[in-house]
Amino acid sequence: MPSAQIVTATLWQTPEPIWPAKATPVTRVTPSFRENAYRHGGIMLEKGQILYDNDPRYSGRKVEVVRVEDSYAICKSGPRQVKVRLDRIHSDGAPRHSGYSTVAPG
Repeated sequence: MPSAQIVTATLWQTPEPIWPAKATPVTRVTPSFRENAYRHGGIMLEKGQILYDNDPRYSGRKVEVVRVEDSYAICKSGPRQVKVRLDRIHSDGAPRHSGYSTVAPG
């Protein structure tokens, strides 16, 4: 009967160190307003534009666009400022129960 060889290996002995990993610098490119609008359904918001809330709990609520930053629209609703994601703003006029619309309900 042939004798069996026992092979032992240790996992912590590697030819090159694994840690610490080399840090590669990450550069975040902020897209322009037009690129951002294209990615979010092609809606081009302007300062002063009125958005209509589709939430049935706030029927008739309107917000005014103050400025657009990255993927958000900063809007004014009375004395408060509201931060609205651009992908929650719709311009097709279809009835919805969430988000905002650029078209007046009716």
